[in-house]
Amino acid sequence: MMRFTKYLRSPLLLCFVFLVLLTVVSGLVLNRSRSPKPDITRPGWTGTISSPGETREVQISINGSDEISLNEDVVSRRELRPTISELTTGSEPVKFTLKNSEGASYATYVEVYDALRDVITDLRAKAAMQELGKPYATLSRLEKTAIDELYPLKVNEIFIASLERD
Repeated sequence: MMRFTKYLRSPLLLCFVFLVLLTVVSGLVLNRSRSPKPDITRPGWTGTISSPGETREVQISINGSDEISLNEDVVSRRELRPTISELTTGSEPVKFTLKNSEGASYATYVEVYDALRDVITDLRAKAAMQELGKPYATLSRLEKTAIDELYPLKVNEIFIASLERD
């Protein structure tokens, strides 16, 4: 026993023993943490849902006086969600670009972003029922990923600052 401790005093040997133990332990942990294969309940479903058509771009702008415009048309706060919903009813996926001008309030930004999120959530729920015949909340992770790829919540954000200074 005394001879073994004598060798562990060597920093190089101690480092080697530590690395070997770490490799063995991490290998055991990795083998146990593998996730099971996804459960696909729809027969013949490949895990992908084809996206119809090309992507259409919708520009939402908030100016310095908190006026909201969709594709250059001014929209009231009350008309915001129904108008966004109408723009997403086509067959092609929609990509949103949100432009904020200097002076636009954070409350208006949050209101617009919430409207976008709500519309995308509704689209995902409808697609889940139409494509898979189940509510979105009950889908497996793989099925949710396929629906999310069809209707992603990706918003390009652009901040427009004024270059003029007093």
